[in-house]
Amino acid sequence: GGGSRVARRLSRGGIAVTIGYFQGDADDADAIVAAYGRIAATPLPPGSYLSVKAPPLGFCPQRLRRIAEAGTAAGLPVLLDAHAPADADATLDALAALLPDFPDSGIALPARWRRSAADAARLSGTSARIRVVKGEWADPLCDAADGDAAYLTLIDALVQGFCQVLAL
Repeated sequence: GGGSRVARRLSRGGIAVTIGYFQGDADDADAIVAAYGRIAATPLPPGSYLSVKAPPLGFCPQRLRRIAEAGTAAGLPVLLDAHAPADADATLDALAALLPDFPDSGIALPARWRRSAADAARLSGTSARIRVVKGEWADPLCDAADGDAAYLTLIDALVQGFCQVLAL
């Protein structure tokens, strides 16, 4: 598809990419897994990764594992992408199931959610990659009044956790 063409063009320039699959209404979970297999076959530069939305896969460990296996074979770690507030715990659990066998796996944490600092702390001491994003969905409890400040606060929490891990 068009995304693969763009990824290949960026790759020729040595630019790492994040590439994912946005399923159509008719795509079932197995079609999504197959699409990720095709995406993983796209030659991409070091530092690139697969961005995967776990909810359309039903958070199924076997399906996520098949995607992670295809990614690993291609040198592309899996990062579980942004999620809705109701999916946060299931997405973190899916990551926890991947990490033992796929230690380069990770997750996107929305800076605008108050819970993200606790989620980052939960991941402290693991090998999880963490991508901080603004977040599409508002915090159901109380959205951050200042998105920029929330972003920097989460980054600071991650840095503090990293420093504490290094000090152990």
